[in-house]
Amino acid sequence: MNIAHEIQFQIAGLSTELQVEILNFIKFIKYQRRAVKPPAPLFPPTRLEDVAGCLSYQGEAKSVEEMDAAIAAQFRREWSR
Repeated sequence: MNIAHEIQFQIAGLSTELQVEILNFIKFIKYQRRAVKPPAPLFPPTRLEDVAGCLSYQGEAKSVEEMDAAIAAQFRREWSR
């Protein structure tokens, strides 16, 4: 006899009100188990160097056009794989 049949067998002789109460308790337990699970991360871990690595740049200042060209070139490299 599996667990579901055992539960069904045990509550068969109880009043409908008690059966509903047991069913509600089972739903409560299932909800609590879902509520306790830690949420999955939305994004992979990020390193500071990935976000702010360019802040330590010591070279000559770049124009907006040069920065745009560098971003476009990197975009093409990343997405052409």
